[in-house]
Amino acid sequence: MIPSPKTAALLRRVSLPLGFVSFGLLLVFSGYRFDDLSLWLQSTGNWAPLLFIVTGTLLMTMMMPKTMVSLAAGALFGTQDGCPIMLVTAVTAAALNYTIGKYWIGAGGDFYSNRSSLGGQHDVRDVSIGPPVSWPRAAGQLAHDAGFGIHLLVRLSPVPTTIISYSMGAAGARFAPYVAAAAVAVVPQLLYVHAAAMAVDSEQSLHFRWISSVLSLSVATLVSLALPPIAIRRLKEIRGASLTEASGYADRT
Repeated sequence: MIPSPKTAALLRRVSLPLGFVSFGLLLVFSGYRFDDLSLWLQSTGNWAPLLFIVTGTLLMTMMMPKTMVSLAAGALFGTQDGCPIMLVTAVTAAALNYTIGKYWIGAGGDFYSNRSSLGGQHDVRDVSIGPPVSWPRAAGQLAHDAGFGIHLLVRLSPVPTTIISYSMGAAGARFAPYVAAAAVAVVPQLLYVHAAAMAVDSEQSLHFRWISSVLSLSVATLVSLALPPIAIRRLKEIRGASLTEASGYADRT
């Protein structure tokens, strides 16, 4: 069956990110040894930090876990150098994936159609003549008008940051608060950088290395459990506000 022009356009827009993610999955399931990649980076000398940033950015574009990249940064460069290198890598990946989302996935400008503003200026004409505001539209509204706090909240949730970045770009989220939140959201990852650095540092005591590992895992678990309900509740509030606005408009007419 031949897809409709709208479906064909959507498939074209998601082809690039799906290609990146598929390639990453292919590497994982083919048994590719990422240890060999680390050994290669170590052999490049002074070029290692720059090549790590490029490699780490590409890996996160393929939806490789940020934690894996953080551990590699700590093991290769230690805490002092690994933390800023990981920060640059994560922000670069966030900016690249946002750009792909905005100019490729969201190229048609209607990925989240009929959005309304979070600031109270809802387009009630759209929501009053159609079905209730859907979850995708509510998510699009949240992403499009989100400030730093909401972006940070979403990036600290268990949702893969690659998906978040693609989605924020497709929704046309404001870049400044988005990238600022991406930078701050790296802070918990720096604990993984430190833990990996301690694990390969034979000069540190086993007790100190154990504490670092437990601390990083504790923070990651806390973030994963505590923040997602807040983001979900915020989405419910936005959807509820849109429905209330639509109901009030319908009553007046």
